[in-house]
Amino acid sequence: MWRKWIEMGFLSNGHVCFAETFGRLAKVSEHEKLAFALVCRAVEQGSSCFDLARLPTQWDVHGESHNLSWPNPRDWLNCLKKSGLVAMPDGQSPKPFFFDGESRLYMWRYWEYEQQFTQFLNARIKMPKTEIDAEVRAQILRFFPADLFDEHQRDAAFVSVRSPLAIITGGPGTGKTTVVTRLLLLYIQRALAGGRSLPRMALLAPTGKAASRLMSSIQSQVKLLPKDLVGLAQYLPNETSTIHRLLGYQPFAPTEFRHNATNPLSFDLVIVDECSMVDLPLMTKLTQSLRSETRLILLGDHHQLSSIEVGSVLGDLVEDEHLSRDWLSRAEPNLNNHVVVLKTSYRIDASSQLGRLTHAIRGGLKEKCEQLLTTCDDIELFGSAINSRDFENWIMEHFGDLGGDDPMDLLARQSECRLLCAHRYGRFGSLALNTLIESLLMEKGLVKTGAKWYSGRPVIMTQNHQQLDLFNGDMGVVFRQADGASRVGFLGSDGLLRSFNPIQLPACETAYALTIHKSQGSEWRHVGLVFPDWVSPIMTRELVYTGLTRAQEKVSIFGSVPTILAAIDRRVERASGLRTQFRRGQSVTEPTSQQLELFE
Repeated sequence: MWRKWIEMGFLSNGHVCFAETFGRLAKVSEHEKLAFALVCRAVEQGSSCFDLARLPTQWDVHGESHNLSWPNPRDWLNCLKKSGLVAMPDGQSPKPFFFDGESRLYMWRYWEYEQQFTQFLNARIKMPKTEIDAEVRAQILRFFPADLFDEHQRDAAFVSVRSPLAIITGGPGTGKTTVVTRLLLLYIQRALAGGRSLPRMALLAPTGKAASRLMSSIQSQVKLLPKDLVGLAQYLPNETSTIHRLLGYQPFAPTEFRHNATNPLSFDLVIVDECSMVDLPLMTKLTQSLRSETRLILLGDHHQLSSIEVGSVLGDLVEDEHLSRDWLSRAEPNLNNHVVVLKTSYRIDASSQLGRLTHAIRGGLKEKCEQLLTTCDDIELFGSAINSRDFENWIMEHFGDLGGDDPMDLLARQSECRLLCAHRYGRFGSLALNTLIESLLMEKGLVKTGAKWYSGRPVIMTQNHQQLDLFNGDMGVVFRQADGASRVGFLGSDGLLRSFNPIQLPACETAYALTIHKSQGSEWRHVGLVFPDWVSPIMTRELVYTGLTRAQEKVSIFGSVPTILAAIDRRVERASGLRTQFRRGQSVTEPTSQQLELFE
């Protein structure tokens, strides 16, 4: 049964073992086992479920095409409905899998995550809204004057003040952090003017690097404030946090946090940046930890890659017709909406070649993309020969000067350039390229052969270290102290140096090259992009867009134009029932609190 699926690479041995394990627990048919293996595959690829209505007819891998044949849909559905391992909408018994009655088969835990998050959304949308009277309107316009903020940014301000849930999305440089900084000051001013206690505010991001950038961006905005608002800046939060740290990550129980529905967070306002990186389970656990009176503002770019884990929460919300409508003609902002899309980039000139390429990629305009890729002055095209002299020269130009021993200077240099890869493994992957780069540095005599903790080596954390307040994705650099001892320095959210003995950091890697997934939440002046010479399954429009928008000024591309164009023609497709369940306005089932625990 399994041989053909494994030989063509559609299923792995792990998927098969998963399905066969349930086959040993109960008497199941081959149709059921195939469905269970496909659920495992779907979750591994970031979907929350396996959708029988979206079965592919063809599988392309490494340039080869395979035709896929599936069981009769009616017979398949009947098998699942009769299965003793699959729960149905009209039943309450907890089982390993759940079928939603339409076409989606879930592992139970992900079904419940969708249910809990949908319940949160519906509750927030039905909550009373803050009245926007003349006084409140005047306050908002004072902080968001028309000569400094465009209509979409002002829409975001009105929605965030009126609604307990606001979602602000937009590409790089569209002013998401600018809007948030003014919103924080507005909340502070309203509290002071009303004689109330200052609002308790939390600023969050999914990674330490993204959290640090959020604080840095807010501090930059504070420097630009007019004199009449500067005094309020003293009340702004002085630190940001990862979601894991704020919720209270527990290494001995990594799927549970100290803060939850029974021990909620004590904040009045929670703002989460880089929401495209937040997976469904983590977003659900965050929303479960909020009190009913806590306001939530989500920021992100829904065109970017979704979380590497399960779910595409931001994309599901922004594209949902019930949350976001067209705001073209109105005298007043349509305050019944909860989503605002910021459209004007103030960092990347929309009329510039790089700005036009970004816009063309978002729209999937292949001919325009091809023209700009080959004519854009801000883009260098080197082809796919990563072992060429051009590639070696590029590496030496950007990474050959390791700098001195000043940790703050070394950290500042880390924002200059980075090599980003579509893959982690293989000869085009970040692991192989980091090895290649270090070999070149040793060959040129810039790094002692065999040295690991040499000054100037960029590193990235690959695991959470709660005790050290370091998290997966945090980036630092090795430096040498006056006594010759090596240390690893990280920039704290307060902008100060935090350094550690290398022996404390076993879970970190060299980071000249990163995967594009790992790069989310970061930016560099110059970015090198490495794409494989074939259209691998992860080569998509979102991947190319995310990689390109990590660059502030210039991009060097090691990859063929046809491969890049083929990727732009493919979208990330994740199966999810979130939109469907939200449109229903209520959960299909009311799971018991013990059901998730059975399958954790």
